[in-house]
Amino acid sequence: MILRISLYVVVFIVFVLVVGPAIVNRAIFPAPMPSYTWHWPGVVNIGTAEAPIAAYWVANPYARKVILFSHGNGEDIGMFDRFFHILTSGAECSLLAYDYPGYGLTKGTPTEQSVYDTAEAAYRFLVEEQKFAPEDIVVMGRSLGGGPASYLAEKYPVGGLILESTFTSAPRVKTGIRILPYDPFPNITRIARITCPKLIIHGAQDEIIPFSHARRLAAAATPPCHLEAVEGAGHNDLFWVCGQENYIHFIREFLKEQKPKNRYLEKDKN
Repeated sequence: MILRISLYVVVFIVFVLVVGPAIVNRAIFPAPMPSYTWHWPGVVNIGTAEAPIAAYWVANPYARKVILFSHGNGEDIGMFDRFFHILTSGAECSLLAYDYPGYGLTKGTPTEQSVYDTAEAAYRFLVEEQKFAPEDIVVMGRSLGGGPASYLAEKYPVGGLILESTFTSAPRVKTGIRILPYDPFPNITRIARITCPKLIIHGAQDEIIPFSHARRLAAAATPPCHLEAVEGAGHNDLFWVCGQENYIHFIREFLKEQKPKNRYLEKDKN
């Protein structure tokens, strides 16, 4: 009897450690079919010819700030075309968004680590190729995108972090608490170590990632951190329920709080 119980325990442990991560990974990354092509205005390859990373680049030569945007798990950059232009115009910033491996036209397989690697490539594009100072970069993540955004804000110098409708960690969307030995995209752990200014925007009636995740993130965050609850908003209608004017106001005012040098004005003086 003891031997049989021990065998069951071993099988369960093997399942949790070997099979479990694969199941969690498939649940996290339901990549849609690409919604755009390489010929779209604004779509660029920030990877290589052999390993392309599709990105959407909106440059505002008069802007001081740039938003590095990470999208949700059922989306790609083509779905945000109108939103990106509304955001960059209203908030007076440039913007770079990118697709994870297996999403859109980016090659590869989506995993937690491959998403981080792609986010780092996007950060390097802004710093090394576009010559943005790190303090001019505000990383923004929506839903799943809060994971790579928080990763960048913890690992690299940035001017700010915006989390929209994101979670404490990916598995806790279903479990509420940590019950697994692995915890993909542990935003709740990272946010306590992130020192840049933080803005959390979340729908008070979010039916996919409950508002309680936003409250826990705000409570765990190192100051400064501001939590903005959007009453009546769910997970996928926050922008529309909030209203374009109000939404842009939140982002624009957050960007204005940090006042680094204007790299374009400095360049023009030389």
